[in-house]
Amino acid sequence: MRKLFLACLTALSVVSLSACSIIYQPVRSEGTVLTNEQVAQIKNGLTKEQVLYILGTPNVYKTLSEDSWYYVTRDISTRGKVTQKIYVVTFQNNKVVSFGNLDNAAKN
Repeated sequence: MRKLFLACLTALSVVSLSACSIIYQPVRSEGTVLTNEQVAQIKNGLTKEQVLYILGTPNVYKTLSEDSWYYVTRDISTRGKVTQKIYVVTFQNNKVVSFGNLDNAAKN
């Protein structure tokens, strides 16, 4: 009787713990993760050095254009769903002229 009770308790524990992985789905981020505070500091007229200090090194720049910096973030769920965000800062004469997410970069 005791062995049956322990076997049932073990099975119940395994099922309970496996249910936790269904509810909690951690997301793994790759690339440059920008905070709202960092993004809020970007303004027109900042120099490349100032943007580099605030946001860090861009993922992509010289490949496409030295005057456009791309900060790419990929969020990957444990189920394999990939969400990508691209933040772009564009310069003209070493000064910021536009910035924002790639799909809606603001010309401020």
